[in-house]
Amino acid sequence: SANLTRLIADLCEVARFQGFMDPPPVAEFVSALNEPSFEGVFATLLQLHARQQGKIRGADKTPEHHRYLAEIIEKFPGSPVIFLLRDPRDTVLSIRKALGTSLAGAVRMWRSAYDSYCRFANRVHGVRYEDLVSQPEKIAKEICALLDEPFEPEMFRYSDRIPKSLAARPNFSKLLKRVDSASVGSFREMAARDIQWIEAVCRDGMEALGYPFVAARPQCIRLSAPSRMEFVFDRLRYYGFDRKRWRRGWMRWKIALRLRARHVFS
Repeated sequence: SANLTRLIADLCEVARFQGFMDPPPVAEFVSALNEPSFEGVFATLLQLHARQQGKIRGADKTPEHHRYLAEIIEKFPGSPVIFLLRDPRDTVLSIRKALGTSLAGAVRMWRSAYDSYCRFANRVHGVRYEDLVSQPEKIAKEICALLDEPFEPEMFRYSDRIPKSLAARPNFSKLLKRVDSASVGSFREMAARDIQWIEAVCRDGMEALGYPFVAARPQCIRLSAPSRMEFVFDRLRYYGFDRKRWRRGWMRWKIALRLRARHVFS
């Protein structure tokens, strides 16, 4: 029970710092648990968040969770998984702008997500970003049918209900207007050699998903795993001079270091 309480306290600390919900006291969280397991804690967090928003169902939208699809599919068999895919060239540009990641680091992120999709394509519902923004109502109806939820036109008036705290963040500015395809093809602002290299590394994925190459079909390039120095430099680019990112990083390191110490000395 001590470990369970510690896990919930850590999770509440992360959720509170992220600012997307105000988690309840740990004792109240424990009393809401359906099952004293990692999956039970996570499901309870989503349900508590849904309840705060006046909703019945909770959901999660963490991009890096594609790394845990095997566990998600096994532990949450009744939860549909929607896997959003996007042109790797636009994705790389977006990652680099938002996170300051190197070109190779951003490409590795897309490749990792695409490889996860390939492993579980028959267990998830794939949606191309380009189809979503060009045919939003059609795709939304398909997703609603998958979730067994009724489609309502009101869903596209989300911009009327965006919290001010969220609207003020540059990365969320698009939430203030209707769905559009303005970002499709934005990769063309990159240098031609960078575009060609991305296409060579992501050639199989682009062909499978129907993304045309800028020029001729490139020769496939296999991307090696990042060195320790590459990883460190990418993290430093991400943290930069952003105090909030450093605080969030320290919060996670603190939890990881405590767990590592307990493992070493137990």
